[in-house]
Amino acid sequence: MCLLKTFPILGRFPAPEDIPAAVVEYIAKRAGLAGLTLATYPKRTRARHRSEIRRHLGIHRWGGATESLAIQTIERIVAGRAHLSDLINGAIEALIAARYELPALSTLRRLAGGVHAQATQDCFAAVDRRLDTDLQQRLDGLLTVPKDAQESEFAALCKATKRVSRSHLEELLKQLQSLGKLSLPQDLLADVPPAKIDAWAEEARRPTATELREYTPARRRTMLACLIHRTRATRVDITICCHLL
Repeated sequence: MCLLKTFPILGRFPAPEDIPAAVVEYIAKRAGLAGLTLATYPKRTRARHRSEIRRHLGIHRWGGATESLAIQTIERIVAGRAHLSDLINGAIEALIAARYELPALSTLRRLAGGVHAQATQDCFAAVDRRLDTDLQQRLDGLLTVPKDAQESEFAALCKATKRVSRSHLEELLKQLQSLGKLSLPQDLLADVPPAKIDAWAEEARRPTATELREYTPARRRTMLACLIHRTRATRVDITICCHLL
């Protein structure tokens, strides 16, 4: 009875010890079996009950076909999803719609993680291939402090944009002029979803320049390109707001 009541909520069968004692006690009282616990719930009996519950609810057991559906769903949606949790939720929705039993969350994390990692590496490589040698060197050079400067261009990119005001307009225009010198191809990030551009731009701000140099070249350059793209868009918006004041 406990498995029958918890399955529709969880989408899978919890281990007896994972069902809260208060839930077991409540269901036992309602079934006229007060005092019974799941401490002596034979494994063989539990397996038979699971089969009967699946048949009663019209649910298919987790297996090879179910895993294939989960992977196919994740592969279909990975291009537009930046976070692993979104991929997991997408797989869960597909499995529930197809009347499949859900696996442990760790299984879905493993499947989603594998697809996400491969798709991310493919995207990094595709962006890096669009960069010629000069642009690759220019992006890598953002992490170096010029001899006549106190900070790298990367550090300047990571600084928060100042609030909207006319007094900051001249500084914003200089920043936009500096960003324009990078001359990134317009189609460089054309097939990268905005959610991923935002996520990778934010990720690029977290490490130091030294730490970022340790990333693979394709990952480092793609993240820097996203940072430039997002910073330029933000500062253009703020500049326009300044003109409207």
